[in-house]
Amino acid sequence: MNYNLCTNCEVGQKATGFKVVEGVQFGNKGGVGCGIKWNDTTICFLNTHLSAGQSKVAKRISHYQQIVKDLDFKDQLGRDILHRFHHIIWLGGLNFRVDTELGTEKEYGYCAALAKEGRLDELLARDQLLRVKARGLCFEDFMEGPLDFTPTYRWKRKRFPEFSNKKNQPPSWCDRILEFLN
Repeated sequence: MNYNLCTNCEVGQKATGFKVVEGVQFGNKGGVGCGIKWNDTTICFLNTHLSAGQSKVAKRISHYQQIVKDLDFKDQLGRDILHRFHHIIWLGGLNFRVDTELGTEKEYGYCAALAKEGRLDELLARDQLLRVKARGLCFEDFMEGPLDFTPTYRWKRKRFPEFSNKKNQPPSWCDRILEFLN
């Protein structure tokens, strides 16, 4: 393998969420990335942890926008990451959930039953990430492989495939891998 084909390695980060614990501020949300040039193709690998919670869609969109705009790669032309790289692999705890109307235990039970029965299309119709992509609010030009497996959030520990009801949050695909091609 010719390692000279991989050049211009750089790293960047962007903190988007903060938590104060005993008077000390910690960055607990955001992203880190690594950009490389392979031959004449630029590639960015980006791992993020966006705001969690059923009702935090607007905050996740804001985190996405901050990371795209302000990830601190050294670009003399001032381009954001979407205009800087040919390919972007974006992965991590994006934390988009399956929407419910009121977040009730009954709705949780209905969504858990859909997941257990393999009725994934009905859950995907409620998927927050797919909805914001369709509206052009974030990740609109990113592609994703098929979600043809049971949601990965939130299993009971050591009791797979049983879901855990945390705050009536329905089973969801919170950890995602997306690809952007320029």
